[in-house]
Amino acid sequence: MNKLKKYGMLMLLVLSVNLVAFSQNNANVVRGQVTDEVTGETLISVTVTEVDASNRIINVTVTNYDGEYVLQISNPKNKLRFKYIGFETQDVEIGNKRVINVVMKEQTLTLKDAVV
Repeated sequence: MNKLKKYGMLMLLVLSVNLVAFSQNNANVVRGQVTDEVTGETLISVTVTEVDASNRIINVTVTNYDGEYVLQISNPKNKLRFKYIGFETQDVEIGNKRVINVVMKEQTLTLKDAVV
């Protein structure tokens, strides 16, 4: 009986340590959705990058089929950078936000000369 109590206490301790570690990791997770400004449709495979003050890449992910992303951040003082072909790159401060939804604007390019 005494061994069973010790074993039970050990399992309880291990589970509580894992629970604390898991809850701390969730505090550093940012999620959101990326959409097109014009159509409102979600954008697939947008690159979402955590960059520090020196513009070094810390973490990176891409949006899924529903335009959603989840990224574990290392420092809330860093920024998230959203890049997608044909759209303007956007930087967003993380701060204490845990949900960051972004609306991407199309990149407009002008053609100066056309050669026929």
